[in-house]
Amino acid sequence: MIRRFIIKGIEKIRRQLYKIQYIILRRQVEKEGYVYGVNNQKRDMPQVVVSLTTYPKRFSDLDLCIKSILHQTYKPDKIIIWLGSDTISELAEKYLSKYNKYGVEYRIDNENNYYSHKKYIYAIKEFGDSIIITLDDDLIYPKKTIESLIKKYRQYPNAIIARRVHEITWNVNNINSYKKWNFECFTIRVPSNKLCATTGAGTLFPPYIFRCEDMDYELIKEFAPTADDIWLKMMAVKNNIKVVWAGNFFQMPPEIVSDKKDALTSINVKENKNDYYIKNIIKKYNFTKSNFQ
Repeated sequence: MIRRFIIKGIEKIRRQLYKIQYIILRRQVEKEGYVYGVNNQKRDMPQVVVSLTTYPKRFSDLDLCIKSILHQTYKPDKIIIWLGSDTISELAEKYLSKYNKYGVEYRIDNENNYYSHKKYIYAIKEFGDSIIITLDDDLIYPKKTIESLIKKYRQYPNAIIARRVHEITWNVNNINSYKKWNFECFTIRVPSNKLCATTGAGTLFPPYIFRCEDMDYELIKEFAPTADDIWLKMMAVKNNIKVVWAGNFFQMPPEIVSDKKDALTSINVKENKNDYYIKNIIKKYNFTKSNFQ
């Protein structure tokens, strides 16, 4: 009882501090100019690839996100924005080519649109021997985001490292509704199957972590078409890959886009799609509670 009271108190304080952090970080990034954001020195690490996706409606709001990535204290070796068939090359050229000289690439798949799954599918397939760090296009990232992930990776090189994690909870032998999970869990400090990474806040995937079949979009489309976080978590469970929290105080970076009517959160959480996907995937792979311990 006392522990729960303390946790709720910390969460309340953190929510208030989050508002202050948002104002400070946004103003800081707005004042900053563009810098070259990619590493050009040799390091004793696998290649680090920052991978994100976007779509035409978000193009005009990308600046703060991209600048915050360029100003990271730990520079990645590549920054790639993946685009789908809903983007015409002329539009991408108009809005995204200005970032090229700062080390940001963009690539268009003219035949397919994997929606939010674009964030990781292409990178994991093409750069399987690299460290993949996924980010979202509508967030402003603190300068030590990548540095914190790499630091924890050195400690746990075989785990998925995430700056925002939820604890999966159960009712006897039945998994609880997604809404009843312990959001932004900070009490579990070691790699655990209980933790689910929210990949947009900053998540690191070690080299060779998934198999080719885990990235099969036909399977993804059948079982979790709008929920990249859920699919990646279930594939981690399938491969017995644990998740560890990076240890950052503010788990959710400040958001750029205020009007998010088309955001997948409204489908996955508010309409309970996550629960539907989770139950179907658990059934397909015969997962039990023991797989999440």
